[in-house]
Amino acid sequence: MAAVRRSEAGEWESFETYCAPFDDDAGATRRIVDRFGVGSRALEEAPPKAEAWRQLREFIEDRPVLTDDGEMLDSWARALDRGAAIDATPLDVIGL
Repeated sequence: MAAVRRSEAGEWESFETYCAPFDDDAGATRRIVDRFGVGSRALEEAPPKAEAWRQLREFIEDRPVLTDDGEMLDSWARALDRGAAIDATPLDVIGL
């Protein structure tokens, strides 16, 4: 999980953590290694997914979120936070 935000002083702050994707096994599957380049050691040392999600939400606070995959964000949010309410608004043009 990764995010950036502007601080009140206007500086960029970043958040980044891996998370153990499975409840029963923190090891990396071939798909995870291929897609994200993350090996088993990084995942074994990572916090559980619910804790990583809590840390991300704490970092984001009430700020809007811009993502390249809203469906994936929505899936994670619903799986890890039953109270999550994702208000997805499609963007046609992000910038020029």
